[in-house]
Amino acid sequence: MDADPLIYEHLKQSFLRLSKFFYLVNYKIHKKHNTRLYRISFKKTSGLIPTYLNISTSAKSISKQMKFSIAFNEYYLEMWLPPRVEFYITQQNFIFLIDTFPQLTSTSGKLVNMIPEPKSFKLQPVLPKSIKTVVSDYSFECAGYSIAKLFYLNEDAYFCTQRVIGVADGIGSFKQDFGISSHDFSTELMIRCEEFVRTHTYKSGTSSINCKEIIRQAYNSIECGGGSTFILASLCGRQINILNLGDCGMILVRFDDKHKIVFQTTAKIHSFNTPYQLSRRFSIQQLKETKLDKIEFDKSDDISDADEFMITTMPGDIVIMGSDGLWDNLYPKEILKILEQYKGQPLDKLASIIAKIAKIKAIGSSNTPFSVNFNNVKKNKVYAGGKIDDITVVVAKITIKNN
Repeated sequence: MDADPLIYEHLKQSFLRLSKFFYLVNYKIHKKHNTRLYRISFKKTSGLIPTYLNISTSAKSISKQMKFSIAFNEYYLEMWLPPRVEFYITQQNFIFLIDTFPQLTSTSGKLVNMIPEPKSFKLQPVLPKSIKTVVSDYSFECAGYSIAKLFYLNEDAYFCTQRVIGVADGIGSFKQDFGISSHDFSTELMIRCEEFVRTHTYKSGTSSINCKEIIRQAYNSIECGGGSTFILASLCGRQINILNLGDCGMILVRFDDKHKIVFQTTAKIHSFNTPYQLSRRFSIQQLKETKLDKIEFDKSDDISDADEFMITTMPGDIVIMGSDGLWDNLYPKEILKILEQYKGQPLDKLASIIAKIAKIKAIGSSNTPFSVNFNNVKKNKVYAGGKIDDITVVVAKITIKNN
């Protein structure tokens, strides 16, 4: 026989009252030590990765693994903490900060979050005074460089603006399988992205645009068919919104005593050498050029499949973005060495140097990320050297202007 619903309701209310009672007891105890209960949460990226909350006080430093909430799709910890405690979140080798807490530079020079001082509500008479507002305007200073695999055809494309940068890599197998290059598709995708960014900024008067909105608007307005991977990065104040589908990639480099990588994307692939991609059926004009009535290929991956990140930046940070032709041939640590060696060079010069060194590695016989991955997957084969491909590099420096 079913229990009376009133009993369930009574038990529920009793449980809530009991929870409130214990909270108040805890609150009174912790109030003596000037601590409050905080819920520190971090949205899940892709996959379940051990995530840690690192806390520093004047007395000690501790690191606690965060719990995962399926309901809210986030990692979290609830802790009683005093004001001015410094903390940050780590996931593998990456450091993340939270927008809802104040940020400051610690004594070690690291950017961290801080537990704020409790608000004071003492009312005092004050004389009216003029208030000067300082608005910090973050933007990209950027340049790009691209080297074609074939002198007459480059299936990479990129664009650079003060707020948004992007790289697309047309799928080369379309040319081999169907006789139609993805050059037009990747190029139009980047052109449409840039058009939307400039038009949106002009019409709305705002400079912050979400990368998913940019790529969705661009993809829906493309006329030609083909396939491409892509990566976009959009500045939203001091935050940088990153969207990556496929095996393009980027690193965020910060200079303290020396250059170091504070963030790095990973390739989004179905299997080795088979990246996620956006694609669209070929247009009638493209089909006429191949003298075919219809071409069938695998359904496009979705924009929602892309990895998305929101990273806190600092003035002077450098973004290195590129197609897989860069990342298949150069390790990130090699790029850091180039930045150290050519420190102070103009950005367009840096982009060309990085691309040309990647080209040298592509036609050489030394170990590369591509050869290592190939040999890990193809156990019965041995591959040496790089991967000859289109190579595109965008170098962007984050600058700030106070208005």
